[in-house]
Amino acid sequence: MKSLTGHLAVAAERPFSVLAEPALVTVIIPCYQAGATIGRALASVAAQTLRPAEVIIVDDGSDAETRAVLGGLLASYGDGWLKLFFLETNQGPAAARNYAWDRATQPLLAFLDADDSWHPEKIAIQYAFMKEHPEFALSGHFCDGVRPEAALKTGAYRITEVRLAELLYRNRLRTPSVMLRRRLPDRFPENFRYGEDFSLWLQLLAASERAALIGLSLAQTHKAAFGATGQSAALWAMEKGELQALYRMRRAPGISGPRLAGACFWSLLKFCRRFLLTAGRRLSVPEERRPGPPTILFLVTDDWFFLLHRRALALAAQQAGCRVLVATAPGPRVAEIKSLGFPHFPLKLRRSSRNPLRELLACWDIAGLYRRQRPDLVHQVSIKPIIYGSLAARLTGIGAVVNAVTGLGFVFITGGAGKNYLRRLVEAAYRLAGGGRRVRFLFENPDDRRHFLDRKIVGPEKTRLILGSGVDLERFSASFSSPSDPAAAPVVLLAARMLWHKGIREYVEAARLLLQEGLNAEFWLAGMPDTSNPAAVSIARLLYWHGQGVVRWLGYQKDMPALYRQVDIVCLPTRYREGIPVTLLEAAACGKSLVATDMPGCREIVRSGENGFLVPPGSVSELAAALKTLLLDPALRRRFGLRGRQLVAQEFSDKKVIAATFSVYHELLGTRWEALEKS
Repeated sequence: MKSLTGHLAVAAERPFSVLAEPALVTVIIPCYQAGATIGRALASVAAQTLRPAEVIIVDDGSDAETRAVLGGLLASYGDGWLKLFFLETNQGPAAARNYAWDRATQPLLAFLDADDSWHPEKIAIQYAFMKEHPEFALSGHFCDGVRPEAALKTGAYRITEVRLAELLYRNRLRTPSVMLRRRLPDRFPENFRYGEDFSLWLQLLAASERAALIGLSLAQTHKAAFGATGQSAALWAMEKGELQALYRMRRAPGISGPRLAGACFWSLLKFCRRFLLTAGRRLSVPEERRPGPPTILFLVTDDWFFLLHRRALALAAQQAGCRVLVATAPGPRVAEIKSLGFPHFPLKLRRSSRNPLRELLACWDIAGLYRRQRPDLVHQVSIKPIIYGSLAARLTGIGAVVNAVTGLGFVFITGGAGKNYLRRLVEAAYRLAGGGRRVRFLFENPDDRRHFLDRKIVGPEKTRLILGSGVDLERFSASFSSPSDPAAAPVVLLAARMLWHKGIREYVEAARLLLQEGLNAEFWLAGMPDTSNPAAVSIARLLYWHGQGVVRWLGYQKDMPALYRQVDIVCLPTRYREGIPVTLLEAAACGKSLVATDMPGCREIVRSGENGFLVPPGSVSELAAALKTLLLDPALRRRFGLRGRQLVAQEFSDKKVIAATFSVYHELLGTRWEALEKS
């Protein structure tokens, strides 16, 4: 449905008693231990410029003090307009609302909580809409902090239809905003203590009823939307209620399993955000930032990943005078990080975790770390550190944030409906991470940057393109000497984590084809399976290939420069959304010819026909053909190797990457960084 337009001409405020024709609306207010606020809620109903025909308050087993307050209100307003019912035991808001629903006499019902209040024009505006549009079963409006006495501006406002697909991900129908038709057969589920309203709205829309959202703020909730007092104080109970409401929709027509799973995952992400924001309200304000050189904290999932991709940058920042901190999950190479002079902080974050509670604890852990250490700038690397760290930085007041996107990973590999929903959720989380003025996203290849801009995940002013993580040209030096034995078989190397997405199967099959043709060559695999990744190649499979003689599996290799000196061609037939693969950068620096797939990241370092070949991802035959061309032509391999070394020196050296990153630090830290440079 296209958006409707309402026209607002606000009447002068006047007591409802002068109006002869009341609105045919029953106002329902459940009350439990709300003696301090129920008077304010009822007064906002009494102040309506269009009088509702009746008000029903259901006391849900409150104490004597609250019941005494209700008795006083009944005496003040009279029992003709205000009807008061008492439940002996507390049964929850769903039961209290249903009790009033069954006793209401008017065709329309409007709900108000005992600690909320309405704008004086609420009934007039919403009642007019419901009368003019009988095709809508219910309507709502904004209710996020408007002062009840505030005047509304005259003019047009939007009215949009709320679709079921939208409601699954975001409940825009807050209970104090809803007006619905009494004839509806569904009721609030009384076995829900939380999320009962969300469940009812979902049931109604799933039954093909229609809902509208009026683009005016006509109510005030008088507390934070979550985590303050009353029902909303029990965050996990609220989340379970929302998940229970979603689970009830599993058999609803038009809602697929992947869509429902995506809605549940998004609900859990929202819960993590709510938990951290609520906890952030309790975070004590720490002392002022220390004077002197700025502190930079690197947040990375794993110790090995930091050492492989950010060691040179961190050392350069340390040598420039910064205090550099490193936070990763515990691992076997933490001692190596400490030996470089970096204080290390172990994280609860795990790259492979899918447990919502563990993820929540990881977010809380990062927020605590940021609060205690108060870095001047955080440099967050890859998806979980970016999303969780950005939220923690916002909670703790860390102003300067660098988010390094090291490829888009398996989530952005083409997949089915489930993968598409997960991709949208990740994109939404990245959008949240991009909030804030002093936030910059670093991309290793233009394809990833273009994706973020095209999807409006982040604005161009917050993005910077820095090609890769850099290569130490002295450590990875080129050697173009001829082999001592000209008859020796040339060697092809694939060095990576042993993941199917890295093209391991295609590489092995291409090797098998070439060996069957009688080609004199060796094919090596270097690296270990990433057991935390569901796409890991098993050790049994690697040993099987090794035993067949198709490939030689070397396992983990610590001295990569020495390994590159033993090979002639480096291959990476990945289907993964890489940043810029370190293997290809290092191999090119060592003067090796390259074969890779035409994928983001690979095409930045491999210039097809210039320093290597690019082949279509997944094509075994074209991969084998490219390898065969190089295996049979030593002169071509040498020419490609020379050109690759030149490209790395011109565009990908660690010095260039460090200088470009330092310029981002300067942009975010301003005078703090300038003082560092001067000193």
